[in-house]
Amino acid sequence: MSPGNSVSRAIGVLLDDQAIFDQAVNYYKSGAGNGALNQAIAFRHGAGLGQFQESGRDQDHNKLALGALATFLEIAWNQGVDLYGHVGAGGRTFFDGTEYVARYNLGNSVPYTTYNNCDNVSQTSISSAGRGISRD
Repeated sequence: MSPGNSVSRAIGVLLDDQAIFDQAVNYYKSGAGNGALNQAIAFRHGAGLGQFQESGRDQDHNKLALGALATFLEIAWNQGVDLYGHVGAGGRTFFDGTEYVARYNLGNSVPYTTYNNCDNVSQTSISSAGRGISRD
């Protein structure tokens, strides 16, 4: 299980294992995979708008990925670690991603930069699939 996995992030708290928890926090801050802030927010489009990496796939995955990160940030918050305020490369923040996803799913237009995913599939436009649908 990779340090970017939500389960491995929470397991450090469950097991009261500071090393596992610290590994997860460091991964979020500077990891190489999709669970790290700098990969989750693929591009920053000015102050307050961060293109989430799943934006070109579909909005269901976009919202699920956002929720997974939010869960981790809340776990960290409850342990006294504020990752909500963490600023990554290029000024990326979790809130940039939430604003981007919210604006688009509320019917507004947002800028989009072509994104090549981990399977080297080029996503050339933002996906409207699942747009505006609530995930209860």
